[in-house]
Amino acid sequence: MESEFIVVSSAGEEADWLRSKLIDIPLWGKPIPPLTIYCDNKTAIFRTSSDCYNGKSRQVRLKHNHVRILLEDGIISLQYVTSKLNLADPLSKGLDKELMVLLLESRDRLGDRIHTDYSFGCPVDMGASWLHGVCDENPLAPLIRRLGLTMYRTSGDNSVLYDHDLESFMLFDMDGHQVPQNTVVQVGDTEKVRNEHSHDLSVLQAISIVLDRHPELRQEGLSHEVLQWYICRMEARFTANADTISLETWDQASEQILTGGHGLMVQGYHPVIKSLFKDIDIRLNHRVKRIMNGYNKVMVTVEDGRNFTADAAIITVPLGVLKANLIEFEPKLLEWKQSAIADLGATGHQVLVYMAAGRLACDLKKLSDESAVEFAMLQLKKMFPDATKPVLLHKKGMHVLFHQMRKNGPYPDFKAYSMFISCLCRIGNSEEALQLVSEMLDVGIVPSIVNYNTLFYGLNIEGKQDLAKTLLHMKLDVKRRRKLLT
Repeated sequence: MESEFIVVSSAGEEADWLRSKLIDIPLWGKPIPPLTIYCDNKTAIFRTSSDCYNGKSRQVRLKHNHVRILLEDGIISLQYVTSKLNLADPLSKGLDKELMVLLLESRDRLGDRIHTDYSFGCPVDMGASWLHGVCDENPLAPLIRRLGLTMYRTSGDNSVLYDHDLESFMLFDMDGHQVPQNTVVQVGDTEKVRNEHSHDLSVLQAISIVLDRHPELRQEGLSHEVLQWYICRMEARFTANADTISLETWDQASEQILTGGHGLMVQGYHPVIKSLFKDIDIRLNHRVKRIMNGYNKVMVTVEDGRNFTADAAIITVPLGVLKANLIEFEPKLLEWKQSAIADLGATGHQVLVYMAAGRLACDLKKLSDESAVEFAMLQLKKMFPDATKPVLLHKKGMHVLFHQMRKNGPYPDFKAYSMFISCLCRIGNSEEALQLVSEMLDVGIVPSIVNYNTLFYGLNIEGKQDLAKTLLHMKLDVKRRRKLLT
């Protein structure tokens, strides 16, 4: 990289001299555009935009600073050109990497949803843990093999885990005791039933035949639990009752997009993450507050006020960060993009998902919200006996809660108003939500574009176009007043 700065600095001096001569020519067009210098090293080009360069010698640092000044003054511009043999610049050494990547991470660790916890003295993946498709077509598989990492195979004959097809025989109960292999084999005897019958049966019919052969499985206890677990897994997988699932074809439709089966990382995914990031400049605890997109440059400002400049920025923040407007964009995001962000749901809370299948799902759909919650809580109480009873908030309850906040405090803030506006729009009461927007303005709280978009959409869905126009006028009036104040 040092040689590039030396060559570009010398070429820049010649360009500056030529520019001064052109300026003296009366009929030459003004202003004179920057003279283009070609270079086949993207890293060197990227480094010229940095204020400082920690080179090995003072001479190179001076050359780097000279190039930066020439670029800022508009005397030269650097253009990347592809050259396999570095022919674009005979003095260029060329680096292995063509891009200089800077990664700003707001947290104190890497990996995002891939996180390996070592607090128990062994690796435990808290997020992603499987490799689906242990084959060369999966870009992770060759990397894992190259790193020499061990995988537990979780599918096929050499699996060390119990799989849905009951072909693998290591199953444990809730207390950590291994279920006898013979028990699992007996429950999985439906394969024999399929081979014995020329006509198709349902999975439930096959299980009934197995129960006739092994009456002990009908009794309460470990065998019964294994059987119920097997049925539950299959019904959840096919979202249908066992009496409607074909015994002949249930395992014919392959779920695998890639070949090679599935594997579980023994050392966890952390070594993979560490390998992927080893050659990247990473800054942890750098929370981004502002992103300014200019001409051919992007400037990113972090929480402590420092700025980072780059040719392009790839933004991978969570949806909740975008919805909460924690990052200021300049210029602002396009209207359609803001609307899309507003329409996508994000709770900001941990959510338990109850997966019901078959007739049970249809029956639950017919229940009232209260009855459905009560049913779900009966199941949760078995797993979490000390869990608190949930509160189902109705429209009337919302009114009471909001009135209490106004009267007794804490007085509703922006987040509280936003939540109630969103809830009212979802239950088809956007007109009342419009009153809350007016109330926000009266108490000096400025509604966000998300508030306006949510309410505008709700009013139109309810057929209240006149009120939607009123909302638009209200929004424009607020915008005009804010401009006058500034």
